[in-house]
Amino acid sequence: MDPTAANPPGVRTANVQLTVRGRKLGVRISVPDRDVRPAELLPFYRSMSEAMMNMVTHDAAASGYSVSCKAGCGACCRQLVPISAIEARRLAKLVEQMPEPRRSEIKRRFQEAIEKTARADLLARMSNPQDADPRAMREINLEYWKLRIPCPFLENESCSIYADRPIACREFLVVSDPRHCSEDRPDNVRALGPPAGPISHRLPRPYRSPGGKPIDWVPLILSLDFAMRHRNEPDARPATQWVNEFFEGLPK
Repeated sequence: MDPTAANPPGVRTANVQLTVRGRKLGVRISVPDRDVRPAELLPFYRSMSEAMMNMVTHDAAASGYSVSCKAGCGACCRQLVPISAIEARRLAKLVEQMPEPRRSEIKRRFQEAIEKTARADLLARMSNPQDADPRAMREINLEYWKLRIPCPFLENESCSIYADRPIACREFLVVSDPRHCSEDRPDNVRALGPPAGPISHRLPRPYRSPGGKPIDWVPLILSLDFAMRHRNEPDARPATQWVNEFFEGLPK
């Protein structure tokens, strides 16, 4: 990450030219000029996700497809949303910062969702997704989908934490008929995806599963539980190191 513009005090700013899957993408980024923990770089990771999605949305429009997602359509908010461990801890902090009685209500929704998955014999199977066979994980996703469990943050079929929504939610944009989004097996749903693959899967993975594997992602409804079990903060490193590692992992 080489700065190409004047930097305000305490900030590193750079214009970055990327080649992703053969496509050129120019982005301007700013990060703290100091050691940070990865959670402090969530604005950077979110901006990269949105830059990627802007690219594919533009390409889709050129091919005659338009995004059908809009406020009031919360069908996708009943999926098993995969978020990074860093985002799980961030959501837990967001809930703790809420005033009462909203904080207690949101926690109640999380607990209700967990209890529903437990009754459906899904909780144990989805608790450590990185240890599960990919084919088994797909079936777990479908079983979860059929339970129609709303995201704890879903209100009036819209996201109540839109500015802080997970990266996975930012990267799921439907261009097919929205009526397919509520089908039992939504095989007819066509959704755009970032050309570099899910950005949330490219965030630092400082935590490990009971089986010793890096935790790739956490089901959103288990965020509060995850934060309770992983109270330690990842070590701080120069922000530019985190950023360079992110760029190095992108497909060319």
